[in-house]
Amino acid sequence: MDATFNKFKGDVKTETIKYLADPQLRNIVNVSIALERPLLVKGEPGTGKTMLAHAIALSLGKKLITWNVKSTTEAIDGCYMYDTVQRLNDSRFGSEDRNVNRIKDYI
Repeated sequence: MDATFNKFKGDVKTETIKYLADPQLRNIVNVSIALERPLLVKGEPGTGKTMLAHAIALSLGKKLITWNVKSTTEAIDGCYMYDTVQRLNDSRFGSEDRNVNRIKDYI
């Protein structure tokens, strides 16, 4: 684990993103990075949560994966579901154009 707390500088400027984090937010993000723990960001619409995520991903050289959560979202929705029954059915009775060895077709 990298114990430094300065990976996220808090100021990102590109053609599409212009973001400047205040020192307290920058420290919170860096602690989360150093501890390798997720950071839950809450707030009203339009307060910059998504821009913060884009700025963090960009500054770390990572791809941002978004998941829009709403009041009916459950934690299990964040996991993939593997359809074993459909794969078994396809292996026994499925058409020839269905390849049961392609696992991603059943996720």
